[in-house]
Amino acid sequence: MKRDRYSLRYAAGSYWIVDCAVSEEAYIAPVMVNETGAHMWKCFAMGYSVSVTAQEIAELYGIQFNEAYEDTVLFAEKLRRQGVDI
Repeated sequence: MKRDRYSLRYAAGSYWIVDCAVSEEAYIAPVMVNETGAHMWKCFAMGYSVSVTAQEIAELYGIQFNEAYEDTVLFAEKLRRQGVDI
């Protein structure tokens, strides 16, 4: 992830991942995420792996690691499909 390229913003009651290097030629729309997605994003931005991020989520929400891991993988795939380089 290019940490300086993206920014997590909170506006209008939602979290948004914004591409700060956007240009007219390669526009990537901001991606709206929920509070859990925002926490995952912060973990990725700190350089955490999917496994470490999943462990953080499991501890934060009191869920099993396997469930958190699956959710984290799905979140990362969603971001990639929407053009966000993580």
